[in-house]
Amino acid sequence: MRKLASLQQLISETSIVRLEAALETGNDVLREIRSAFADATSVEEVAKWVKQADELLAQSRKQRTVVGVVGSTGAGKSSMINAVLDEENLVPTNGMRACTATITEIQFNETEDEQAAYRAEIHFIHANDWIQELHALRGDLREPDGDLVGAEQLGSEPRAAIAYDKIRSVYPQLSKEDVAKHGFSPEALAHQAPVKQVLGTVKVITAPTSSAFTELLREYIDSKDRIWDHKNNSDRMEFWPLVKFVRVFVRSRILEPGMVLVDLPGLHDSNAARSAVAARYLQQCTGLWVVAPITRIVDDKVAQNLLGMSFKRQLQFDGLYSAITVVCTKTDDISVTEALRSMPMGHSIRQDCMTMATLEKTEQRLIMESSLVNKRIADLSGLVDKCEEDVEQLELSLESQDNETLDDNTNTSSSEEDSLDDSAERQEKRVDSREEAIRRLASLRAEKKAIRAEKSDLQEKAKSLREDLDKARFDIGGLKSGIKSACIQYRNQYSRPVIRQQFAEGLKELDEESLSGQGEGGHDNSYTRRDYQAIAARLPVFCVSGRAYQRMSGMLRNDEPTTGYLSLEETEITALQQHAQRTVANTRTDTCHWYLTNLHSLVSQLMVQVLTADKPLDLAKDLKDEELAFLEKSLKELSLKTHSAVVKAVDRCDLALQDALNDNFASAATRASKDAPGIAKSWGKPKRDGGIPFSTYRAICVRDGAYEGLSGTKDFNEDLCRPLLNHIALPWERAFSRTIPDIIDALGQDLSQYLSEFQDQMHTRPHLKNSEPYEMVSYRVKNQADSLRKAVKFNKLIKLDDQKKANRSFKPAVQKAMQRAYMLCKSESGTGSFERMKRYMAEQVRSEKKSMFDSAVGAAQDSLEDLLDKLQQNIKSKVEEAIREVSDDYITLIEDHNVLKALTSAQKKIRVLLNNLDSRFQPVLEIPVSTTIGHGNKGDEAADEVSLITSPASAVLESEAEQGTIEYEVTL
Repeated sequence: MRKLASLQQLISETSIVRLEAALETGNDVLREIRSAFADATSVEEVAKWVKQADELLAQSRKQRTVVGVVGSTGAGKSSMINAVLDEENLVPTNGMRACTATITEIQFNETEDEQAAYRAEIHFIHANDWIQELHALRGDLREPDGDLVGAEQLGSEPRAAIAYDKIRSVYPQLSKEDVAKHGFSPEALAHQAPVKQVLGTVKVITAPTSSAFTELLREYIDSKDRIWDHKNNSDRMEFWPLVKFVRVFVRSRILEPGMVLVDLPGLHDSNAARSAVAARYLQQCTGLWVVAPITRIVDDKVAQNLLGMSFKRQLQFDGLYSAITVVCTKTDDISVTEALRSMPMGHSIRQDCMTMATLEKTEQRLIMESSLVNKRIADLSGLVDKCEEDVEQLELSLESQDNETLDDNTNTSSSEEDSLDDSAERQEKRVDSREEAIRRLASLRAEKKAIRAEKSDLQEKAKSLREDLDKARFDIGGLKSGIKSACIQYRNQYSRPVIRQQFAEGLKELDEESLSGQGEGGHDNSYTRRDYQAIAARLPVFCVSGRAYQRMSGMLRNDEPTTGYLSLEETEITALQQHAQRTVANTRTDTCHWYLTNLHSLVSQLMVQVLTADKPLDLAKDLKDEELAFLEKSLKELSLKTHSAVVKAVDRCDLALQDALNDNFASAATRASKDAPGIAKSWGKPKRDGGIPFSTYRAICVRDGAYEGLSGTKDFNEDLCRPLLNHIALPWERAFSRTIPDIIDALGQDLSQYLSEFQDQMHTRPHLKNSEPYEMVSYRVKNQADSLRKAVKFNKLIKLDDQKKANRSFKPAVQKAMQRAYMLCKSESGTGSFERMKRYMAEQVRSEKKSMFDSAVGAAQDSLEDLLDKLQQNIKSKVEEAIREVSDDYITLIEDHNVLKALTSAQKKIRVLLNNLDSRFQPVLEIPVSTTIGHGNKGDEAADEVSLITSPASAVLESEAEQGTIEYEVTL
């Protein structure tokens, strides 16, 4: 329909710029609809339209797109996050130690209050969680005989030292001797006033500037190293062990479209509450940035190992391998000499190296020449000074002689008694001396002039040499920067394909383990190997330097100038920012399409009302009854066909799950049950045979089976589940990534076809099809059919969280089954405690091995049943809604059941709105979409058009910090 042409076209628009503009225009339209019906909401149909408008307005708000940032300590996550946000030090960094030990969620700050431009909510753990952790830390301080580690041993026992450091961070008054000799009561410590006041609360801090905010925030998330430094603030309580997570609000353009960055310091925190929070965030993540220094990422095979087998397996179950982005940090940390050795001899940079070597020789020559010239100038300056001194002395001597001559002449008359011979002799000597002095003076003056001339020439030469030297040094500096830049870029380009290949190898290893885990006779012959090369090519890899970006953007002014980057783009932070924009744009595009589709449905429904009010059919009663009867019959057929199709499709999904999973669950449980005793036995083997030492074994049991220590993460529950997960991983992935989505897609096509067939039936009614209102109704049915086809998609009907919930039900069931053994191990102490602990674990596994895995698969089956029920209900709801709207439109048309007829004022306003609707959306289609965002991997992929935001680098430092405010909010 012409009046809806622009809006209809925007439903298929791909430009996020236009979609966002259309959404804003749509919101204005919705507000006008609400305003037009403000006085008529008591009418049922009007109330329904107003409710639809309110729901659309609510749904138009920007939705969260969560991106998790994970990486090892010292990976440079904080600097990278600061650079991406165009902040100098929002997330605290420290060049000497790990600084951020807390889960930190960063999102856009909507407030317009300048004094609260930066805001944070600090969520503290509850008292029970802290008591539980204190019990675990106390366990870490015990030796195998049950005694506490001696004060003198704390420094040599890493686990005990870490436990003591954490305890003393919160309770600085506790000395090593106090802990070692007397121990402590977790309950008593948790009820001490300073700690009790914060447990279970949320503290809010605000500040007008980043620097002031960071100082306030640092108090809560900065972990100071008390093991090595007892001098600074050793008597001050630290809060970071008590913090569950921190939510930061900042006005960053990157975050404005709805992106939420979550810094996850550890996926297996020793604190159960924080570990649970990290797991929940991972469950919410749309994207995941795996961060590692470029100096280690290739050799450590970070992309291949990807934070461990458990993490990779979870990604496989979630179908989120495509959500991984690898970020290589610290690209400015490079040895040019070593880099040049690895570069091919034919590389173009070799010529620059030769040119630089020549220039460096020229520099040395110029330095030597300048030194000689300057030395000669200094010597000449000394000679000039000597000449001037001699000239001065001669001039004084001549002046003295002149005075003596005058005295002689004056005294002649009174000295006649002197002999004439003596007088003549003296006079002759004076004349000779004066003539010699005059000649000497002339010679000195000539010599000084010559020296000065030579000095002047040499000074000109020295100036020329300085200019040549400055130019040589400038050219050397430029070449050095260019060579370093080339080395950085070469390493980046070398690392990228290697990382991608390692990532594909990691996925291949996972698949091979899954296939081998199915055992003899369980091999899945239908399994089609992935195209690992294609997977490698699609992995986004960014090689960034956060500090170089910040320095070149005018931040970090106390740091040395950045070298090795010829532009901000070479730091690849800008490319990573654009990648972040694209992640948000993908989510936001779906939201905008859904919104515009529903807006179109609402306004077209109102248009039916307006058209039927203007041009009713005015059918005779017998014709009206006939048409209503035909409509009822056709709608009943449509309902039966759609209901049958939905039931059959869901049954097919159920069968697919039976074939892929339920039939495998029994054999998977059997396999896991068979392997469990051997797995439990392996934990207690001597360390040389791959076993676990007592202190680690105890730490794992104290924490209900999972512990992350200095040597990495160990999870007994995960170990026990691994045979089961290996057995079902590939079938699970195939079911949820291909089989079920294909069934639902086919259902969407069928449902759309049934609606079209219904409309074809209605089009045979001669009394209906020749009216203008009928054209609008027909147009709406066609749109309903298309909308239903697009809406009935598995990923739109079932949230990823629901699928994740189903595949995360295995391990909790195993952990619950092992709880008794963990409790027994926690209470063990004294001689022989390690052997007793191993016996408790072996006996528990032996007695529970069948029931625990039956319970685990039973929990998964229950989750899958719930998921299918939810799927069916969601599809039925959409189908029923579509049929109801079709029915309402035709009843309005046939019976002339027009609500707007009695609402004169509202009808007038709605009529004006609809008449101008196309002209309001047409300018949106004319918005230019020239801004492009590439992949960030220079030349790897074609650029995608996205222009959610601009992200210019901040070039101005924050003004002097002002004191922020702190207040307590309601306890969560």
